[in-house]
Amino acid sequence: MDTIMIDSMDGPLYCPFCAALLVDEGFQDPCPHTLFMCVEEGGIEYCSPEIDAEELEEKIDSDGMDRATDDINIKKAIKFALYEGAPSSMAVYVGIKTDDLPIKKVKKSKKK
Repeated sequence: MDTIMIDSMDGPLYCPFCAALLVDEGFQDPCPHTLFMCVEEGGIEYCSPEIDAEELEEKIDSDGMDRATDDINIKKAIKFALYEGAPSSMAVYVGIKTDDLPIKKVKKSKKK
């Protein structure tokens, strides 16, 4: 899963596809694109039915949350990793699926 890292939790996080508010001083209601919402010290806040929550919990226990959420095998999905430095040293992870969206790869034009 591709990851977009954000080094601050100063502002809210919106779904890039439907503009639903996902994180703003805590988790908000998940939108239809949301796969998971996790906080490093608090565990899984939301897990889509597309993901086996028990298996994810076991993987978090053995590998840590960052790696466990990286290893979720859903094509066309992205993970937002929001990190807050000291003194809180908090990490929040939000997975978004993109497979039902009309996204097309743009071909690069050849230079002549």
